[in-house]
Amino acid sequence: MSGQVLDTGASLVPTAPALRLDEGALGRYLSAVVPGFPAQGLKVFQFSHGQSNPTYLIKAGDGAAYVLRKKPPGRILASAHAVEREYRVLAALQATPVPVPRVVALCEDPSVLGTPFYLMEHVKGRIFNDPSLPSLPPAQRAAVYQAMARTLAALHSVRPADVGLASYGKLSGYNKRQVWRWGQQYRASVIQGAPMPEMLQLHAWLEDNIPPTDPDASVTRISHGDYRLDNLVFDHADTSKVLAVLDWELSTLGDPLADLAYNCMPYHLPADVPGGLSLSSPLPAGIPDEQHYVHMYCEARGLPYPLQANWSFYLGLSIFRLASILAGVGARAAQGNASSRIAAQMGAESVVRSLACRGLEVERLKDEAKRQGLWNLWIPADMAAGLAPLLAEAGVPAEEARLLLGPGLTNLEYAHCAEIQGRSVWAPECFNCSAPDTGNMEVLARYGSRAQQRRWLLPLLRGECRSCFAMTEPAVASSDATNITASIRRQVDGSYVLDGRKWWASGASDPRCRVAVFMGKTDPSVPAHAQQSMVLVPLDTPGITVVRPLPVFGFDDAPHGHAEVLFESVRMPADAIILGEGRGFEIAQGRLGPGRLHHCMRLIGMGERALQLLVQRSNDRVAFKQQLWRHQSVRLDIARSRVELDAARLVVLQAAHALDLHGNKAARGQIAAAKALAPSAVLAVIDRAIQTHGAAGVSDVTPLAHMWAGARTLRLADGPDVVHLETIAKLELAAARRSKL
Repeated sequence: MSGQVLDTGASLVPTAPALRLDEGALGRYLSAVVPGFPAQGLKVFQFSHGQSNPTYLIKAGDGAAYVLRKKPPGRILASAHAVEREYRVLAALQATPVPVPRVVALCEDPSVLGTPFYLMEHVKGRIFNDPSLPSLPPAQRAAVYQAMARTLAALHSVRPADVGLASYGKLSGYNKRQVWRWGQQYRASVIQGAPMPEMLQLHAWLEDNIPPTDPDASVTRISHGDYRLDNLVFDHADTSKVLAVLDWELSTLGDPLADLAYNCMPYHLPADVPGGLSLSSPLPAGIPDEQHYVHMYCEARGLPYPLQANWSFYLGLSIFRLASILAGVGARAAQGNASSRIAAQMGAESVVRSLACRGLEVERLKDEAKRQGLWNLWIPADMAAGLAPLLAEAGVPAEEARLLLGPGLTNLEYAHCAEIQGRSVWAPECFNCSAPDTGNMEVLARYGSRAQQRRWLLPLLRGECRSCFAMTEPAVASSDATNITASIRRQVDGSYVLDGRKWWASGASDPRCRVAVFMGKTDPSVPAHAQQSMVLVPLDTPGITVVRPLPVFGFDDAPHGHAEVLFESVRMPADAIILGEGRGFEIAQGRLGPGRLHHCMRLIGMGERALQLLVQRSNDRVAFKQQLWRHQSVRLDIARSRVELDAARLVVLQAAHALDLHGNKAARGQIAAAKALAPSAVLAVIDRAIQTHGAAGVSDVTPLAHMWAGARTLRLADGPDVVHLETIAKLELAAARRSKL
C-alpha cells in the first residue's frame, strides 16, 4: 500500500515496548466474556495508524479478527482517551444509518491489561491518511469527499434521545465548555516551560466570541469530536461507500457545526503541519472546495445553505483543539507513552505554535485594527454624523461609537489607505473595509430605516457578520439595471414575495453572510427607472437556495467568493423594503459611486505590488548570461508600468476629490474615468509581471495569478469599460453643446 492509503488489515507494525499487551491475560479474559472465543492461538499486532489510543489487531485461533482499543499507559489527562465512551456510543449507533463497527466487549478492569479497553469486530477496508488523495483519480476523490460529507450528515441527523444517548452529555452550552475544556487540556499538557502566548491569545479570543446559539438545546446532536478523513474506513471496491467511522473517544452531545468545522480543517491548516493533515494547494482535481463541501453536508441534512453561523469561531475552536491535541501528543512522546512513532514530530512545539498563529491571524489583525482606531476607515464624516444618533439610541458606549463611525476620512484621504490595503487580499477585511459590505453599509446608512439600521447596519459596522448584493442575473445584461427580471410582488397583507435567479452575488457563499440586498421589479408598468426596488433578505429565509459557488479562473476565493442564488417565493414583511417601492435604481446609482471607487483605489495598491515583484524578479533572475533588467524589453515594461500606474492613481485621486467637493452625481464623469482606466492599467502591469516570472507567474508560487483574476473581474464587476466610456463621451458632448449656447 502507498504511504497515503492504509489497508485496515495490513497497516501493522511491531508493538512498541511500552505498549505491549499481556497476551495470556487478554486470551483468558476474551475466552470468558466472548462466546465461542478460542482459548488458543491468539495473535496480537499493533496498528500503525493513530496517536491517541493504542489500537491492536487481534486474531483469534479460529481466524476471526477483532480490533482492540485501550487507554495508553503513563500520565493521562483526566478526561482524555475515554474508550468507555467510545464503546457506549458505538453500541448505541449499531442500528442507525451511521456506519460503525459491531462492538463485542468492554473491559473497565485495569488488572487485565493495565488500562480499560474494548473489543470490536475488524472492518476490512482502506483508510486514506492524506486528504489530498494523491493515489486516486479525480472522480474517486469526488466520491470520497461526498461520502464523507453525507456520513457526517447522517450522524448529525440522529437524535440522541432516539438511541439512548440523551444523557451522553449536556444539552446546551457545548461551545463554552469546549473552549474551557481545551484550554484546560492545553495547560495540563505543558510539562516544561510556560504556555505559548499565541495559544493563550487564541483561547482568550474564543472565550469572547461564543456563538449566541450556544444555549439552544434544539441544535444539539451527537458530536464525533474528531471527524476526519483518516477516521473513516472505505470499501476497497467502492470509494463512495463508508464502511465504518472510527475513533469516537472525543464524542459527546454538542454543536454539529463544531464537528463540521473540524472536518474542514485541511482547507485551513499550514502546509508545514506534519502527518498529512493539510490539503495541497491548489486543490487536486476532483476535491471540492470548502464551500462545495459544506454545501454537500447541508444538502444531505436538509439545511439551508449558507449556514447562518459564526464560522470564524468554529474554525478558531477547531484549530485550538487540534493544537491542544498535538501538544498532548508531544507531551506523551516526551514521556515515552505515545502510541505512534511520529508523535514527537506531530506534537513539536513549532507545530503547535504554527496552528495557534493560523487560528489567530485574521481575527488578531482585526482586534489590533480596532485598538489602533483603524476600523471602518471608509466612512466619510457626513455619514458618521448621520449615524451618531442611531448608535446613541442603541445604547452603544461612546468609546465604541467613535470606533464604529471611523476616523471621518474624506474620499481623497481614504484613497491612500485603500491603496495600501490593495497590496493584500486580506487587508480590507482586517479593517472592516471589504466589498460588498462597504457598499451595503452605505445603502443602509443613507437609505435604510432606523429599524433596518439597528438590525443589520450595527452588526455589519462591528464586523459581526457579512452581507451580499443580489443584483446581477444570468439571463440578462445586468450592467443595465433596467433589464433586471427578478420580481418583488406586493401581497394583499402588505408583505412581498420575491422570485428570481441571481448570480455573481459576492459574499453569498461566506458562512458569515446573514443578509442579502435583493434588487427586483415591483411594477413593470411604470417608467423604466421607477420599476426596481430593493429588499433586505435574511439568508436563512425559506425559499433561498445558494445553488453553487462561482469560481473565477479557477479561484473560489473561499470563504468569501461569489455564488449563484435562487429566490423562490421568498416572503418578506413590508418593512424589509428599502426607502420604498420604485427607489431601487436610485439606490443602486448612489451605491455605485463611492463604494465602487474603493475598488479602483485598492487596484492601485495591487498594481504597485505587481510592479514591485516585476522589479525584484528582473534583479534576481538571469537569462542568457545577464540579469533580466539588462534586457531593454524588461526595462521598457518597468517604465510603462510606472507611467501607467501613476496616471491611473492621479485619475482615481481626482475622482475621489471631486466626490468630496461636488458629490456623487456631479463627479460621475471622473468616477467613470477612474473605473475605465484603473482596472485595465493595473491588469497590464500584472500581465507584465507574470511574463517576467515565466511559469511561476501563473502558478501559486506568487500572488500574481490571483491578482490578475481579481483585476480582470473588476472590468466587469465595476461595469463594462464601454459603459464608463459612454458616460464620459455623453458628458463631453453635453458640455460641448452647452458651450455653444
